[in-house]
Amino acid sequence: MILMLIATISTVSVLGCSFVSLNYPDRCIRHSGYLLVLDPKENTYQYQQDSSFKQVAALNGDINCISFRSVNYPDHYIRHHDYKLYLSLWEDNNQYKDDASWKKKSALHGSSDHSSFEACNLNEYYIRHKDNKLRIDKYETNQGYFEDATFTFKSVTPAWEGYTGWQFEAWKYAPLLKFDRAADEFPMNAQTAYLDNSAEVRVLDQVNNPTYYKVCGDINSPTATFSIGYWWYYGKQRLCTILGISDPTGESAHDGDWEHIIVHASHGSVVKVQYHQHGGHYTANANQIDIWSYTHPVVYVGVEGHGSYYNSNDYAGGCGYFYDYRNPKDDSDHLLTWNNIISIDDKTEEWMNSLGQCSLDNGVIGGNLVYCHGNPLKTSTNDICTADGCDDNGCDWLECDSTAELILYPANCAPAAKYETNNLDDGIDYEFELNQFNRYLLLWLVIGTLIIVNCICIAIYCYNKKGRGDKGYQVVSIDTNSEIERL
Repeated sequence: MILMLIATISTVSVLGCSFVSLNYPDRCIRHSGYLLVLDPKENTYQYQQDSSFKQVAALNGDINCISFRSVNYPDHYIRHHDYKLYLSLWEDNNQYKDDASWKKKSALHGSSDHSSFEACNLNEYYIRHKDNKLRIDKYETNQGYFEDATFTFKSVTPAWEGYTGWQFEAWKYAPLLKFDRAADEFPMNAQTAYLDNSAEVRVLDQVNNPTYYKVCGDINSPTATFSIGYWWYYGKQRLCTILGISDPTGESAHDGDWEHIIVHASHGSVVKVQYHQHGGHYTANANQIDIWSYTHPVVYVGVEGHGSYYNSNDYAGGCGYFYDYRNPKDDSDHLLTWNNIISIDDKTEEWMNSLGQCSLDNGVIGGNLVYCHGNPLKTSTNDICTADGCDDNGCDWLECDSTAELILYPANCAPAAKYETNNLDDGIDYEFELNQFNRYLLLWLVIGTLIIVNCICIAIYCYNKKGRGDKGYQVVSIDTNSEIERL
């Protein structure tokens, strides 16, 4: 059968459903576990990402063919292997380039607004779905084959379109922030704070407030490990509380608050992430953290201190280093930071050009020390190339922030061993440790309760031993047949 090549293609700027099945119009082609499958449509961001592809020039160089690049995994393309369709990492060899190139033809089913796709290196082998999986099969002259091999297609213009070099890498590894459901302070544009140091953002903004980044590595060596630091600026940090009681020292509240993480990546994947909080940091390996959509590390943000953590926490709370609440409710508590990223080195905002290393105090050179804390312009924070391991409280599990915490949350002040290892999987089981400390807290409460009850019993006994007029009780026997005699 001779079919006419179709040269035109629609390009849209929204995500979702590049390929829609003819005979199952409520299903789209998406990647799942690197396999191409036909899945029912879902109104979720993840589904939209997984089902979005961009048409590009054929990898094999054939002007009569095209290739399909994943939107959320942009170094992966649709290719066939052993007749199955995969989302496969780009390889610099002819076999890969041929397997990932396709001829877009008029629909086998005959529909004018649909298309069929033939393998560029296997004549008359077309993409089709079978048992909800995508594959290539030899052309068949039957209606079922025609329907299974016919799709509508729209090319998606991804957010990274036009990104090159480090800007693309920064987009690729930018984290997903998850805020506590009770959070009322969110990242904001540092330039706004530079001009007005009383500014703050009380509502989560997905579009207007940026994530700042800086990269360390060799862009010409894609196989080497490189590091990207990501920063967020908060207008305010409020007093932390312990069981509803505000920190009596007042040290936890201040204007201006920089927070950041450092992502180490290599070979197209996250290797490890360094999570920073006031007073320390620790590093977690990729196999121990949540990674969203393959390359975006998940960061749980403390509700009061804005610190970055690798896990959630809905059972503690307070001023302790690891105890800040970070309990998101749903997607409305998430910030997709890659939607707005700004390079610190590009000096596109006025505050980045301040002569003072950390001035955000309304333009005053030298700045306020509060704004200095964690400022990405500081050399100590800027040195992300060698950042690793843990520091200060990040190497401990427990610490005391105040006398009030010692009284109200004693387990938060129990002694903890100093960890000398670099990363979590070098021997530190954080979940186990946290459960252990919760057990210590429970044990302390039980012991405390027993002590109080014992004291009350002793007091009652002494009171009754002394007597109270002609009324009272006295123990007259302590053997197994003892009885209490009314005086």
